[in-house]
Amino acid sequence: MTPSVRIAVDGDEMPLLREWLNAEPELRGRVMVAGGEAAPDEMGVVTELVVAVGAAVPMASVLARTVTTWLVQRRSDVTLTITGADGKKITVNAKRVKDAEALIRDVLESGDAS
Repeated sequence: MTPSVRIAVDGDEMPLLREWLNAEPELRGRVMVAGGEAAPDEMGVVTELVVAVGAAVPMASVLARTVTTWLVQRRSDVTLTITGADGKKITVNAKRVKDAEALIRDVLESGDAS
């Protein structure tokens, strides 16, 4: 099974992020939509983007850079939760993170240290 990263985005931003990721040549064809588990205090299923990253650190870097650029382009307050292939998870808010790329890269590359 190919290692993958899960990204949950609040509000109506999911289609926009999916389109943005698919526009990146290295990520094209690697982005899928899937249902995830709801938090214990929430009802329903959370929709997430699943990005197949394989075991390559460069792919994680591409994803980190692309998501960071997307966050910078947002005009509204956007929150996303990224779960790395190893299960490590962070929540990033577009207006409240000083260096989102470093945080995202940390989560994405943590599973690659084999």
